[in-house]
Amino acid sequence: MRKFFARRKLADGLLYQLAIVSSVLGLLFILDSGYARSIHNQRGLFPKEFVNQLLFLAAGLAVFAIVRRIPISSWLKTSKALWFLTFVALVMVMVPGIGYEMNGAHRWLNLGLKVQPAEFAKVAVILYVAGALATRKAWPKVVPKPSSKALYLDSVVIPKLKRFLPAVWVAIAAALIALEPDLGTAAVVGVVAWVLFAVGGVSWKSMVWGTAIALVGCVGFLFAEPYRIERIVNHFHRYDARFIDDVGFQTVRSELAMASGGLFGVSPGAGAAKHVLPAATTDFASTTIGEEFGLAGWLVVAGVLAALTWRLFWL
Repeated sequence: MRKFFARRKLADGLLYQLAIVSSVLGLLFILDSGYARSIHNQRGLFPKEFVNQLLFLAAGLAVFAIVRRIPISSWLKTSKALWFLTFVALVMVMVPGIGYEMNGAHRWLNLGLKVQPAEFAKVAVILYVAGALATRKAWPKVVPKPSSKALYLDSVVIPKLKRFLPAVWVAIAAALIALEPDLGTAAVVGVVAWVLFAVGGVSWKSMVWGTAIALVGCVGFLFAEPYRIERIVNHFHRYDARFIDDVGFQTVRSELAMASGGLFGVSPGAGAAKHVLPAATTDFASTTIGEEFGLAGWLVVAGVLAALTWRLFWL
């Protein structure tokens, strides 16, 4: 397989191999988690989630084949423009008539086809932050002491604020997504940016300050809606009689199923949790892995994902 990737001059053969393995594993476990319910609902052997994931994977590979041919210099030139368009789209979802509301959430643009800008933000934030880090100049180790406050502002304060601007724009974008509300996607955007800043050479002092400010913002959003705190509190009491068949149903059933899998599982396809968990093919796909393949199988899958993450950091 290494020779296969080498002949095609791919940047990192191991990274691509890990990506392919994780994608195939994902498809198999979505199929395993959803086929029983699909048959029960008379929709055939292959669940809708599996078909969708297969189509998305094919589309992703096609886009990858095109994108990898674009020079990095082109991405550097367009990263700010792509981020700006994404940022504008995040604002537009709040505009009546343009933004589409569903169940109290403003997450989509009504352009004939419903578009969710927050999903594009996951990719745009990578390009924007990576571009900003790649083009910034290194901060001098020794900064000459300015002779006046005006010179200090011009030579130290303002340049440092400019270097901090990418983090500010990411924070505003994450806040806009959280206001939709979509805290999950906002967290993804924030964490991705944090990782990029960490591996991109940002000083540990700036990382500490930035993390502290971000945590304050996260706590603020959590307390802004009482139900969010209530969910966290209820989670710690999920085995109480009043919660076990209510708000704790999915978590409790998931934990019991994974525990029943033991070390090597109950055997492929024999899991019971996928028959009762509402989100068996998405949020609780890990449950089927642990139940049917045991702790050993679960650790193998986690190991593949950990190796993929490590390889990304290694690059």
